[in-house]
Order: sequence, then structure tokens, then C-alpha cells
Amino acid sequence: MQRGIDIDGEWAGNESGTSVSMSSDGNTVAIGAPYNQDNGTISGHVRIYQWNGSGWLQKGGDIDGEAAFDYSGYSVSMSSDGNTVAIGAYLNDSVDSAGHVRIYQWNGNSWGQKGTDIDGEASGDCSGWSVSMNSDGNTVAIGARLNDNVGTDAGHVRIYQWNGNVWVQKGNDIDGETAGDQSGFSVSMSSDGNTVAVGAPFGAGFGIAGHVRIYQWNGSVWSQKGNDIDGERDHDQSGSSVSMSSDGNTVAIGAIWNNDSGVWAGHVRIYQWNGNGWVQKGDDIDGEADENFSGTSVSLSSNGNTVAIGAPWNAGTAGHVRVFEFDCTPTIGTDIITVCDSYTWIDGNTYTANNNTTTDTIANAVGCDSVITLDLTINTVDISVTNTSPTLTASASGATYQWVDCNNSYAVITGATNQSFTATVNGSYAVIVSESSCVDTSNCSNIINTGILESSLGSVLTVYPNPSINKTVIEYSNPKTGQYAIRILD
Repeated sequence: MQRGIDIDGEWAGNESGTSVSMSSDGNTVAIGAPYNQDNGTISGHVRIYQWNGSGWLQKGGDIDGEAAFDYSGYSVSMSSDGNTVAIGAYLNDSVDSAGHVRIYQWNGNSWGQKGTDIDGEASGDCSGWSVSMNSDGNTVAIGARLNDNVGTDAGHVRIYQWNGNVWVQKGNDIDGETAGDQSGFSVSMSSDGNTVAVGAPFGAGFGIAGHVRIYQWNGSVWSQKGNDIDGERDHDQSGSSVSMSSDGNTVAIGAIWNNDSGVWAGHVRIYQWNGNGWVQKGDDIDGEADENFSGTSVSLSSNGNTVAIGAPWNAGTAGHVRVFEFDCTPTIGTDIITVCDSYTWIDGNTYTANNNTTTDTIANAVGCDSVITLDLTINTVDISVTNTSPTLTASASGATYQWVDCNNSYAVITGATNQSFTATVNGSYAVIVSESSCVDTSNCSNIINTGILESSLGSVLTVYPNPSINKTVIEYSNPKTGQYAIRILD
């Protein structure tokens, strides 16, 4: 349902609506009319309108272009709160069509310029052909599609940040790949201003398939994030339009000359970052018919799941917009894990007992919820041992056993592979138990009564040799006289 009446241009031929940008709450909208002549022939202007509950009312005065032939308002971008707006005038003549961008801020009564003009680098750059502002209005990306730094019409993008007093460039120029790319033809910035998508519709080789590159701020420079996103085939002009989700992990790309559903029908593709690269999210969204040029404009919702696509030549150049929503059906799965000890799962928690109820929700390859249930089995090996000296018995039954000598660096005792082990020499012994692919070692158990035990009388009574065969010597050094009974057991 339409909200309010049409917002018409001031005069015939103004081409009001060439660019448009809206606040995040949908109650403020900036509209560019680059052919407006209030300040000179096609000087251009922007008007901002605000919803008052029943209709759209202009907020403040017109923001006119600086001079004739500026085409001010060809591009426009608004901050989230609707109180800051960036306006591109790509033919501004500060240095012979270098172009410029001006930022305006609402002061409570009118729109006042914030900082000085942000001029293009050189003559003929057409800086301001595209513009995108971050959520708080303090960072702006500006496309100059005909900049020649790395080759004729290679194009570039510059990002500027407000330092409290002036606009200063943030990092390096983001130059096109090669001559003729027209990089910066389209540009879109994430909410925090640290990720930017740059369209180069004449790039990706001689066949002008076009491409988009995503750049991320690493604290000191802009570096490319992932691979180039190239057009499907020659002459697609992919990157004619571009729009990025709030978090910068989803991007919609228009390719106005794609022929999949008809000659120049156009299409849009949505890509999502999977942690390693850009992968297509869902199917191509093709234009409706021949010469629709679908994808001339594109706008992606904050979460990246809804996209609006403009096709200006649909129905005999009447044009239309279609809105598509991604069918984000959650996937459900079970993570079956069998371990021998504690286990740290994807949720970051460490589990020490069997568990088949815990769930976690993560984004799957296309950005939808993936609900995973943990099915964890911990096969604990029973390593308890019963000591009936000189015999040791492992409590685990039906397992594999190997007894070892603790006093000899846990050396394997040859042939000691039964559940029970009888020591022939005093010492310390343990058993290695293998069960259900799990292996563990018991604590060491002491055996101290093999052979004939010496009397607890210590130095008073001595028995030797011990152990003995056939002959045993007993020496008794107690100075007291009397009768004593000595019993020796074997």
C-alpha cells in the first residue's frame, strides 16, 4: 500500500527520483533531481521529505547544486537517523568536471554544509557518480568512475571520515584493476563504514562482463576481502548497481545486460561471505522480459534477506520495481560425536558426560538458521584395580589388558595381558586398559609381600635369605631371656 501521495519533482524535466535514499526508520527520504535548474542550467538539487503521520512534508529548503551543469543529486546517500545526507555532483567544475560531493547536516532548522567540498582528484574524474554513507553519517565512500590513476577510465573509490572538524581520506585509493573498468560506477558501504563494495561494470576482461570487489578496512589500509565477483558472461555489465547488507557480509549485484531470460533483460545475483569467499545466495533473479535492464538499481535490506530491484524499461519504458524475499527455511541436523574423554563442542562448552539434548543455532552456507543437536557419547574406561596382594585385578571386564612396571618407566611386562596379574617381585604395577577404541592407564598399585616377610621386630629378628630354598637362617638379637615361638609360613 502506498504511503502518502506521490512526491513530484519541482519542474518538468527535473528527473526527480534519479537517486533516492531513506533513513532506517523509513520516515525521512532524500530525493535527487539532477536536471533541476534553480541555480543554473541542470545545476541539480536534492529535497528531503519527512513523514508527519499523514503525509510527506519537505524538511528544510532545497539543497541546490553549486553551479550550472553540476548534475547535483545524481547520487545521494542518507545516514541512518536521516539527519545527514551526502550529495554527488559528478560534473562539478572545480577542476573541469572533476566532480564533487557535499555533506549536509540538519541543525534543527535547516540543512547546513558539514565540512568543505570533497572534490575529485583530477579533471574528468566524475567523482560523485556514486556515493554511500555509513550509518552514523561520519564515513562516506565516493566513486569516481573515470579516474585515470592506473589507466584511462580505470576509475577509483575514495573513503572519507569526519574527524570532528574536516573530512579526511581514510586509507588508500581503491583503484580499478585496469584501464576501462570504470571502477566506482557503483558503491555501497556497510553500517560501520569498514566494508565497501565497488562495482566495475566494464571490468573482468575485454568482454565487459563486469565485476564487483569487496574491500575491508584492516586498521591501516583497504584490502580486498575474498575473490572478485565476476559477471556471468561477456557484456553482462555486472556491477552496474550494488547494495550491501548492514554487516557487510551480503551483497546484491545488478547486471543490466544479462540475457538469461531475454535480450538485455538483466538480472541480480546475491552473494554471501562464508568465512573464506563469496558464494551465491539463492538463484539468479532474472528480468521479466527483453530490454527490461533489470538491476539498474538495487537495494538490499539490513539483514540481507530482502531485495528491491529496479527495471526502468519494463512495459515499454514505463518501468517497474520488484521486491524479493529470501526463503530462509532453517535446516536441522544432529552432530553425532563419540569420544573417550571430555569434549568441547561448537558452542564453546566442554562436556564430561553423555548428552543428547543440547542444541546450537548457527548460520548455514546461505545465511539461514541451522539448528544442530548434540548427540555425544563418552566412552569412559574403567581403570580401577582391586589389590589382593600379590594379585592385582582390573575391574573392567571384556577389555584388552597390558600390565606394566611403574618402577621401570612403565615398561611392558611380557605375557601379562590377562585381567588379573600376580606379582612375583615386590614393586609398583599398573594396567593399560583398551575398550571401545579408548585407552587409559590405571594408577600404580604397590605389592610388598611377595616371598617371606621379615618380622616387624626389625633389627631384633632377622630372616635370610628371603626368599629362600631349602635352608633359612634365623638370627635373634633380643637380650632378654625366655621362650619364644617362631612360625614360618610358605
